[in-house]
Amino acid sequence: MKSVTHILLLLIALLALLGMLNAGYVSYLTYFVLPASDSPLICDISSSWNCSNALELEESYIFGVPSCTIAFFVYPVLIAIALLGYFGVIRWHFPVLVVMALGGMGLNGYVLYIDHLYQTYCLFCVLCGVVITLIFLESATGWMIEKKFWQHDTSR
Repeated sequence: MKSVTHILLLLIALLALLGMLNAGYVSYLTYFVLPASDSPLICDISSSWNCSNALELEESYIFGVPSCTIAFFVYPVLIAIALLGYFGVIRWHFPVLVVMALGGMGLNGYVLYIDHLYQTYCLFCVLCGVVITLIFLESATGWMIEKKFWQHDTSR
């Protein structure tokens, strides 16, 4: 059982790294590229799949902060928890990862809901939603595996 949960923790850390890079890139677009240029972004595919329009929606900001920036600072925490669990420093890693991923899914769901209201979507925001959902599924799976392992292990 340990090897499966270790693989899940490494996958979670890698997905969180991907999410952090994605959120960092979207934050860069939001803070530096959009204000300085009228040129379309690389992710402006059509009138519906238009990152420029989606990233400028102030309704998707949380207390004035773009959600991608919040995600950029949360993903390193996910990486740290996954790696601390992998190295055995903490034992409560999966429940914390599940709760944090649920929060991330809620935040991303809110942003995608706002995008839906305006019928304009950001491809990178959807990618963030996929990443955090996969982190949630892997965390929940690991939690269930560990819970089952601890219940059947009478030596502990």
